[in-house]
Amino acid sequence: MYSLRRLVGLALATAMVTTMAGSLLPSPDARAGGFTIPLIGGRASTKLAFVAKPDDTSAIYHNPAGLSLLGPYQIDLSGTTILSRSAYSRCSIASPIGCATDSAGNIAYEPTIRTTKYGAMPAGFGVLPYMGMSGRFGLKRWNFGLAVYSPHNATGSFPDCQRDENGAPIDCSMAPQRFHAVMGKITTIYINPTVSYEPHPAIAFGVGVSAVRAAIILDRSLWVGGENGTAGIFWNGEGRVRLDAATWSYAFNLGLLWHVGKTFPKVRALKGLRFGFSYSSQTKFSFKEKMSLFQPAIWATIAENEGCAKAPDSSMDDGHVQCNAQADLTFPMLVRFGLNWELTSEWDVGFDVFWQQYSVYKEIRIEFSEPLTLATGTTVGETVEPKNSFDIWSFALGVQYAPKAVKGLEIRGGVIFDQSPYPDNTYTLLSPDADKIGVSLGVSYVFKFGLEIGGGYIMLRYFDRIIRDSEIVPKICEVGDTDCEASYPQAPFSMNGDVKNKIVHLFALHVGWRFGGGKPSLRRPVRAIPMLDDDPRPAGARTQPAPPPPPTTSRAPVKSSRRVAPASVAPPPRKGPAPAPAPPADPPRSRP
Repeated sequence: MYSLRRLVGLALATAMVTTMAGSLLPSPDARAGGFTIPLIGGRASTKLAFVAKPDDTSAIYHNPAGLSLLGPYQIDLSGTTILSRSAYSRCSIASPIGCATDSAGNIAYEPTIRTTKYGAMPAGFGVLPYMGMSGRFGLKRWNFGLAVYSPHNATGSFPDCQRDENGAPIDCSMAPQRFHAVMGKITTIYINPTVSYEPHPAIAFGVGVSAVRAAIILDRSLWVGGENGTAGIFWNGEGRVRLDAATWSYAFNLGLLWHVGKTFPKVRALKGLRFGFSYSSQTKFSFKEKMSLFQPAIWATIAENEGCAKAPDSSMDDGHVQCNAQADLTFPMLVRFGLNWELTSEWDVGFDVFWQQYSVYKEIRIEFSEPLTLATGTTVGETVEPKNSFDIWSFALGVQYAPKAVKGLEIRGGVIFDQSPYPDNTYTLLSPDADKIGVSLGVSYVFKFGLEIGGGYIMLRYFDRIIRDSEIVPKICEVGDTDCEASYPQAPFSMNGDVKNKIVHLFALHVGWRFGGGKPSLRRPVRAIPMLDDDPRPAGARTQPAPPPPPTTSRAPVKSSRRVAPASVAPPPRKGPAPAPAPPADPPRSRP
C-alpha cells in the first residue's frame, strides 16, 4: 500500500509537467495550422492570398517587400474578432485503446461540453488587432514601416466544478474535461520595424525585426488519486492548478517581391504577374514563473525548498502551494510563396502556399533550475510530455474586383485549406486544432482624399476529431510501477472522445489613410534625341526638335509655254559705308 506522502509526491511531479506543458500551447481559438491564424490586416484577412500583392501596411507581417507597393505615407488600423464554437463528448468508460462499450455494445459518453463565457466576454471570444504605418520620407526606392499586432489573442473557457469558498469541488458532473482544461488564454504582441528596398522597378526586398511579448494563463483540475485513494480524504482526491506567466523574445522576417511581367514585357502571358516569397523565423520563448497548486494533501506534506513552498497567508483549507519551474517553447518557422495575376484593370487573382516546420515540436521539456526535492524523497530534475507534431501545408486562393463604374470600390473573397500539426493521440482541449477549410468575403472603399474603410467576414470549418488512442491521461503512478497502479490506476479521464462541429467566425474591420501622393516612379528621364551633323540650325538651337518640313502637294507641276523671266538676284553688298539715302522726289505739279 502506498503512503499519502509518496502519492502526493507523485501527483505533484505530474502536475508540474501537465500544467506547464498545457499552458505552453496556444489558446484554442487563435490559431490556424497549429499556432497562428495568418489573418492580420483587414484587406489580407478577406482576400486570404496576400503574399504576392500585399498592398497595405500589413505587408510588414505577410511580406515586408510589399512596402514597395505603397505610396509616400500610409496608416492602417484593423481588428479581427473571433467567435469560436465546438462540442466535445468524452468517453465515460476508460479503456487502454479506444472507447469501451457498455453491455449493449454502445459507446457511453459523458455530457457534451461546449466553450463557455469568460467574464463579460462571449464564449470563445478573441481579437486580433493590428496597427501599422509606413513612410518613404522623400526616398523613391526605400520605404520604412512599423507595425504592432497580435496574431494570438483569445481565451478558451470550459465548464468547471461547483466549488465552495475555499475552492474544494462539490459537484463536477458537468465538467468531465476539467483535468485537461478549465480556462486557457494566450496573448502575444509583436513590435515589428521593417524596411523595404526597390533596386529595380520589377524587384523589391524587405526585412523586419520583432520584439515579442507572450503571456499565458492556464486553469485546470489536478488528479491526486481520486476519492477512493488515500488522498481522497481531501477534496475527493482532486486538486487545482493555475499558471500565469509572461516573457519576451525576438524574431525576424524576410520578403521578396518580383514583378515578372515587367521583367519579360514581351511575353504577353506574363503581363501583370507577380511572385512573392516571405520567411518568418522561429520564435523561442523561455518561461520562468511560479505555478500555484491548491490541494490540502499537498500543502500538508510539502517539503519546503527552492522548488516548492507553502504560499504566504495560505492554510490547510485552501491548500495553496507555489512551485518554480522553467520551460522552453519554440514557435516554428513559417515559409510562404505566392502568385498574383492582374488579369485586367478590374480583376486580379492570388494563390498562396504556406509551410510550417512543426516537426521541431516533438515534445515539451520542463526543467527545474534546482532539482525539485519532494517530501517523499523523490527528486525531479526534468519532465517531458510528447507532442509528436509534424510539418504542415496550407493553400489559399483569393480574388479581388475593382469595378470601373465605382472608382474606389474593391470587393475581395477567398478560400483556404489548412492542415493541423497535431496527431489524435496528443490532442488536447488546449490545442484543439484540426484540418479545416475557410471562406471569406470583404469590401472596402477608398475616398478621393485617401481614406479607406472596409470590413469582411471569414468562416473556418474544422473537420471532426474521433480520438480513440489518446496518450493524454491524468495519472500519478510512474510507468511500470505495478504496485502503485494496483492501488491507484490511471484516472478515467483520457481525451478519448469526439470533437465535432467546431466553427470559428471572424469579423474584420479596417480603416486606412493614404496621403502624400502616389507611389514615386523609378523610371529615368527620357534623353534628348541626338541631331544629325547636316542639321542646318546653329548648335544652340539643336536641343529643340527640328521644325517640320513644309507640306508638299501630290499634283505634278504643269508645264507652261510662256517664258518666265528669271528671278532677279540682288547684287552682293558693297564694302565700305552704306550709300546715303536718295532725296525725296518732287510732288507732281498740277496743270493749269
